[in-house]
Amino acid sequence: METENNIVVNDELEPIQPLRFTRAFVIKHTKFFMKRPLTKVLVAIDRSIEYAFSRVPEFEGDIDKSNEVFQTLADLHELRRKVLAIVNF
Repeated sequence: METENNIVVNDELEPIQPLRFTRAFVIKHTKFFMKRPLTKVLVAIDRSIEYAFSRVPEFEGDIDKSNEVFQTLADLHELRRKVLAIVNF
């Protein structure tokens, strides 16, 4: 499966579903991947930050979704800061 313009497509390039973005989905997804060794936790958080940041241009005209994306980014950065504080303790 591939994505084109944030729509998941199968091998025949038929649209399956649009990729969704909700703060709850991103945080839930990040927490799922944080159940790994500590070295993988920061990788999971960084990937979620990259994913959320890549979606910013998509919601340029939608103020509510833009706010949700930036709130998600703020939450992820705070989570990353807290993990780093624990690791460096």
